[in-house]
Amino acid sequence: METYLRPYERELDKPLTIILDPEIPNDFAVDGAGLREMEVYDFRRSLQLSLYYTFVNTYQDVYFSDQIDTSSITLHIYRIRPAWVIKSTSTSVTGTDVVVSSTSYEVASLIRYDGVVYQNGKKTSVIDNEVESEKTASIKRKWGDTFKDAVREMCEDLYKTLVSAETNTDKASGN
Repeated sequence: METYLRPYERELDKPLTIILDPEIPNDFAVDGAGLREMEVYDFRRSLQLSLYYTFVNTYQDVYFSDQIDTSSITLHIYRIRPAWVIKSTSTSVTGTDVVVSSTSYEVASLIRYDGVVYQNGKKTSVIDNEVESEKTASIKRKWGDTFKDAVREMCEDLYKTLVSAETNTDKASGN
């Protein structure tokens, strides 16, 4: 999953540790808004790859761990809650003798997520945010694309949050 970060890119001479809480499931169903479910498999590995490629060009190294790094920055993501959002509906009626009515939905993917940023082992900020995919789809087989787009949006949002925190830390320390 490719992220678009060029306007925000910055090189930081320090490592980043990312913790994906064990409570974040690997396989789950995305539902919501009264729509049918979409099954997601191997989510943790996909998320790790997305986060790695989001941060690898900015931080000296990107590590995944289950412990807070007490000498650098750590991003601990402890909850991710995906759902569908109905952007629009349309109803069509067909037939002459037998009338059939069908409704189709244009959906986007919404991801709510929570985390904590630590600098040298000390909590510096709490993240409680949600992002929505830019892409929408009305055909169920395309819903996966909106979900991937929402994950991309989440990674970009996390990137902006961390780089902003680093910029503020640098300003506070006079760098």
